Amino acid sequence: MISALARPRVISTFAAAGRVASLVFQHRLLFRPLHSSTTTPTPTPIPNGYTFNRSVPSLADLTLPSHPPGTQVTLCGWAQTVRRLSASLAFVVLRDGTATVQCVVHSEKLVAALADVSAESVVRVTGSTLEKKEGGVEVVVEEVELVNRADKLPVQLFGTGGATLPNEDARLKYRYLDLRRPSLQLALRARHLALQSTRTTLTQHHGFLEIETPMLFKSTPEGAREFLVPTRRAGTFYALAQSPQQYKQLLMASGIDRYFQIARCFRDEDQRKDRQPEFTQVDLEVAWPEGGPEAVRGVVEDVVAGIVKAVSGATADERPPVRVEFPRISYEDAMRRFGIDKPDMRYDGVAEIAQLPAASASTDYKVVDTLHLPAHTFPLSAADTARLTAAAKSVDPSLHVVRWRPDRSPAFPFLDPKSTVSFDGYTKNDTVIFAPRTHARAMGGATALGKLRAAMLGCGAHADAPLLPASARASLMNRPKRHTFVWVEGFPLFTPTEMDDKPAHAIGTDNNNNNNQASAPRRQWTATHHPFTAPRPSDAHLLVPKEDRNDEDALASIHGLHYDLVLNGFEVAGGSVRIHSADMQRRVFEVLGMSETQRTQFAHLVDALRFGCPPHAGAAIGFDRLLSVLLETPSIRDVIAFPKSSGAELMVGSPAHVAESQLKEYHLRVRDE
Repeated sequence: MISALARPRVISTFAAAGRVASLVFQHRLLFRPLHSSTTTPTPTPIPNGYTFNRSVPSLADLTLPSHPPGTQVTLCGWAQTVRRLSASLAFVVLRDGTATVQCVVHSEKLVAALADVSAESVVRVTGSTLEKKEGGVEVVVEEVELVNRADKLPVQLFGTGGATLPNEDARLKYRYLDLRRPSLQLALRARHLALQSTRTTLTQHHGFLEIETPMLFKSTPEGAREFLVPTRRAGTFYALAQSPQQYKQLLMASGIDRYFQIARCFRDEDQRKDRQPEFTQVDLEVAWPEGGPEAVRGVVEDVVAGIVKAVSGATADERPPVRVEFPRISYEDAMRRFGIDKPDMRYDGVAEIAQLPAASASTDYKVVDTLHLPAHTFPLSAADTARLTAAAKSVDPSLHVVRWRPDRSPAFPFLDPKSTVSFDGYTKNDTVIFAPRTHARAMGGATALGKLRAAMLGCGAHADAPLLPASARASLMNRPKRHTFVWVEGFPLFTPTEMDDKPAHAIGTDNNNNNNQASAPRRQWTATHHPFTAPRPSDAHLLVPKEDRNDEDALASIHGLHYDLVLNGFEVAGGSVRIHSADMQRRVFEVLGMSETQRTQFAHLVDALRFGCPPHAGAAIGFDRLLSVLLETPSIRDVIAFPKSSGAELMVGSPAHVAESQLKEYHLRVRDE
């Protein structure tokens, strides 16, 4: 039995990646020598005659307690900077993946030899330790060996002072150089520790089995655009797995009751700061989940808490541990108060959305959302209001931004002229935003006003460039910077197609016809999560065959057993209780409007359900995104060793053209546009 974990937990928190330098000191196993013996091994010669024995495994290990003044040491690393102050005095900053050490050169002969040492050359230094006046340790150099001289770098990554880094594309072109930066080194080491923690939590604490599933799958309409892989069998293709979703459900039918893997997933999506075409997720599934969603949520919370603890380290200002909780909010409440299904709860209670009385809306609208920015809290100038108005219109033309004047009574086309709605709460120079909606129930990922609010406050992906000027956000600056989690639950099982941004073929539109595929009709409903999510038991009776449905809109009231974990406005995990009945799975496919051909694509899964599949539930943690938010990096590319940019890897030049002979072998031909 897997039980939900007790809440809350007390764990350490941390700020930016640059503030977790102590991480490398807390985990010495990362930097242990490659030999386990306490005796110094005999160096193994290599063809060019060099031997690379060193007395200190890493520069982070060079401390005064273990290496008191006068200790002879041999260090290896990169010469980050070389400063020759005179013919007999020079300073070399030596760096490896863990720390930097200042080396002092007093010998005229050695100073002269440093003329051949360019920035980022690989060197080996022998000398004796010396305590620095300001604390710490430096090395008085007695011997310098130039192991590999570096040519002039194409990008300057280690400038002095506040030097600006080159643009990201330039750094990704030379990613192996970019990865030498301490912040990226720390991010990759934190990633390693998080993976270790995840495996320990799932295998040792919860008894999960780590099982690998294929990456080469087939194309199925699960909700995202796929990468296709041609084969030498004419007209047949693999698809890279969007996720292990179907395979892990098949494992539940196979008798594996607790599965997980650190899975590579592939989706051909437009790139954002929190998305990559290939990414990593912690994938897990549980059969016989006692308590349903609670069992899985408890495991996810345990894994996430372990990850935070593993990578946190001590903060620079020695703040006390922060209580981290996993509160709940319903989808309806999130959409009503914040206008978005992944609310940034750091701004809980700030500029929340309200609704005017339903009777006040005109006949063309069902609901009018409002957002009130009091002038004493959010002082916006007339110019600020004008900019906000332009931004609002770019989000949705139906948004109305008003700089309030009590002596005027603006006429709103979305209000019933006969309504007696009161605006007594608004005062002079307040900013009020009105957003009429044609649907009484907020659906989809965000309303128009929800999108604007997130951009205004700097929630989630908008954190780097909030719409509100700094003067208007001054009251928010004093709010504590926290890592604030929240579970969002009670999602609708289906979403109207016009409110979903999935590509047509990914949600079941039949593109197998040979006629005009562009005109293939899009259906009325898509799966909010994915087509394998189970409905809430109390709503299951509404999931009836089409010929028995009297009210198509009744489908909008069916809730799914779907849950998302949100951190600071980013969805970092999601899961659901799955359908384990073949009949119910067929009904969902029918609601989604899948053709018989498309349903056949899922025959393997439906068959597994037919032949006795136990109830099961699962989740997936967006590993890259979670680390990026915790480490407060500009994007998930900063926690991935070799990421893509705009769908391409600039360093190796992929994707790339291939020879005509290769295309012919796979029965392919490139058509000119």
